Amino acid sequence: MRAPIPHAEWTKLRTAPGTGWLLLAVVALTVLVSAAAAAAVTCPAAGCTADPAKISLTGIALGQAVVAIVAVQAISGEYGTGMILTTLQAMPRRITMLAAKATVLTSVVLAAGTVAVLGSVQAGRF
Repeated sequence: MRAPIPHAEWTKLRTAPGTGWLLLAVVALTVLVSAAAAAAVTCPAAGCTADPAKISLTGIALGQAVVAIVAVQAISGEYGTGMILTTLQAMPRRITMLAAKATVLTSVVLAAGTVAVLGSVQAGRF
């Protein structure tokens, strides 16, 4: 029975302090920076030379920085408290443990990133 490993990693990520706020910050900062960039661009009546898709996705760079913080928190949180010893005793194969962490973190960031990109595209339309 190897199924409890991703569930344990999900519980660790979900209960880590600040994870929810950081994921909310990914969405909010990405959309706000993209909206500000789209609002700052003015086009002449003859036509716009700027790429609207590129402008509306400007906030992704800042969102990626916050995603990096979430990833560092997910990995380093166990090392800071010493719980990594318990994790490695429960699952001595590090590749399996890291794959479970990567799977959980990827799914959470993918969900937040999808919302952020869709919000940025909508903000760029106006």
